[in-house]
Amino acid sequence: MRRRSLLLVLPLALALATFAPKPPRLTDSQSGYGGAQPPIFRQWLAQVPGRAAAFADFERFLVREKVDGVLPNWSLLWVGRHLASPKCPTEPFMLPPKSQWPKLVPSLKVIRDHVQPAIGPVEVVSGYRTEDFNRCIGGASRSAHLQFGALDLIPVTPAKAPHEPYKSLCRMWRASPSSLRIGLGAYYDPDDRVPRSRQRFHIDTFGKRTWGFGYGSQSSFCLDQRSQ
Repeated sequence: MRRRSLLLVLPLALALATFAPKPPRLTDSQSGYGGAQPPIFRQWLAQVPGRAAAFADFERFLVREKVDGVLPNWSLLWVGRHLASPKCPTEPFMLPPKSQWPKLVPSLKVIRDHVQPAIGPVEVVSGYRTEDFNRCIGGASRSAHLQFGALDLIPVTPAKAPHEPYKSLCRMWRASPSSLRIGLGAYYDPDDRVPRSRQRFHIDTFGKRTWGFGYGSQSSFCLDQRSQ
């Protein structure tokens, strides 16, 4: 009798497991920037009371500053889309203190007026970071990410040749006036047989400078003659 009961219960348990809701996960198709908030972001908003209201306040700030929709507003809160790991855990999104919001505005304007015209649509992979997370992933100790002044980006449609977006970005950076204070992290090394990034690059407006994997100007592809 007991064995018969187990045989009846087992299919029901398997069916329930099959149809049980799974935690949301951002897939490549969901990361397309059509503007709709993906499930993983909506879940993050709902986890803490008042978080959705704070994000709505952030969106109103972007509208006032005339940078609403330069990139999907929700995507600006990515902490480390391709950087988080069991060794360096983090929440997927983070809204920094309101006092730091203005520091992102000049970078959004540069992305709108200079970066996207140079290489086309881009996606955010990292915005604001805590000191602990930034240290864990090996970020620069004085990174503009710590002040919500920087975004790491990738092209929506990666170029077939890994150097192509960087050449265009470097030309844009070299031609930009110092008054724009564009900081360009050009993470590409033409001597690497296997590229170490997904055509990722960094933009801030904390001073006109450029760097690569070594976080110094010597490692920047933009100062390599092959970037001409």
